[in-house]
Amino acid sequence: TTQPNERGVCVEITISHRTVEVPQPLRDAVDEKVGHLDRYLDAIERAEVRFVEEPNRRVTERDICEVTLVGHGNVVRARAMAGDATAALDTVMDKLVRQLERRKGRLVGRSHPRHGAIATP
Repeated sequence: TTQPNERGVCVEITISHRTVEVPQPLRDAVDEKVGHLDRYLDAIERAEVRFVEEPNRRVTERDICEVTLVGHGNVVRARAMAGDATAALDTVMDKLVRQLERRKGRLVGRSHPRHGAIATP
């Protein structure tokens, strides 16, 4: 699907799955949550979301969500495991927000150096 952001730029969101079917409410949640990530990094062009179910039955957290964001030379990846796909999506979104906040801070710090900062002894 293609999701326009606040500035009208479209983010291409691809949802794929292996060994698990992705229901429509989960697809809608992916569109909503990934659409909000552009507030942290303006240049997101493509988002790939993948859901996989771990084949090992002894593992309690079997559902895996992997997200890859691509744009303007930036590639950000996160992966999370949880008991169900919705919880895995929430966990991976938290990880992505932390990564994007850190990356945005570095980019802003690089473009706006602190002039006149006084070092205290």
